[in-house]
Amino acid sequence: MLEATSPAGLQIHHVGTTLHVSGEVDIASAPLLAQALQSQPGSVVCIDMQDVPFIDSSGAHVLIRAAQTLKGTGCLILHGPQPPVARVFEMLGLTRMPNLHLLAGEGRS
Repeated sequence: MLEATSPAGLQIHHVGTTLHVSGEVDIASAPLLAQALQSQPGSVVCIDMQDVPFIDSSGAHVLIRAAQTLKGTGCLILHGPQPPVARVFEMLGLTRMPNLHLLAGEGRS
């Protein structure tokens, strides 16, 4: 399991083909997420987002670019985004991307 932490407090743990992301994804921490996504092998990338309370447009842009990179060859699965994060994804149109999928988590409100 590989780990990375940004000075802004974002933590990313690589567990197999899943990235577990914890903390706020914003302009200060988005580059760490981009770097972690670039190092993920395979055509299906799963990101556990249950512990992400906030994401801004720079973080969402990282996810959009990752999905675009996989277009035609794979998909990006975002598991368990909290309601405020899911709303950002909906407002920015991520939910309409054909190879980016939101999966509801358990026990979050």
